[in-house]
Amino acid sequence: MAGRRAGSAARREASAETRSARHGAVPETRAARREAAKDRPTAGDGVRSLASVFRALADETRLHMLALLRATPELCVCDLAAVLDLTHSKASRHLRYLAVRGLVTESRRRTWAYYRWNTDATDDAAAALRAVRPILLDERFAALQNRLRARLASRAKDDAACAPAPGGSRTSRSGAASAMGRVRGRQS
Repeated sequence: MAGRRAGSAARREASAETRSARHGAVPETRAARREAAKDRPTAGDGVRSLASVFRALADETRLHMLALLRATPELCVCDLAAVLDLTHSKASRHLRYLAVRGLVTESRRRTWAYYRWNTDATDDAAAALRAVRPILLDERFAALQNRLRARLASRAKDDAACAPAPGGSRTSRSGAASAMGRVRGRQS
């Protein structure tokens, strides 16, 4: 029995040595791993910030949103959601992603969030916006801009406030609760 244990311990040691030889020396303690991590080259904050901006621009939906915001001074989330056939929550999530990266700014009026092209962007975001500005005004986005114009014209004609995106609900939380009360009342 003791011989088997000694043999398995020797195999584990040999296996650890083989791994060390294959992958370089592996630090055994947390402190040693932390020290080794200090020596590794890492991306600076500036590079991370720039990479974050490029990740924001890498999504087709967010590019469409930027194109619409470039053509119009300010848009409500519901307008963007309606033009791009998105749910309100998905449009809000994409816009929040752009806002966190400094590409757009947000202002709130009552329950509605309005977004605009960020003219006071940080260096990385401003450079990226300058680079994509001519592309976003290109003919490829003309159909979207026409849909937006039609949406804004119909809203102005109806003198309507923001309307929900397709499939959305215009009922407030308290309205939904009272509607549920009416439904429950019918069931009784």
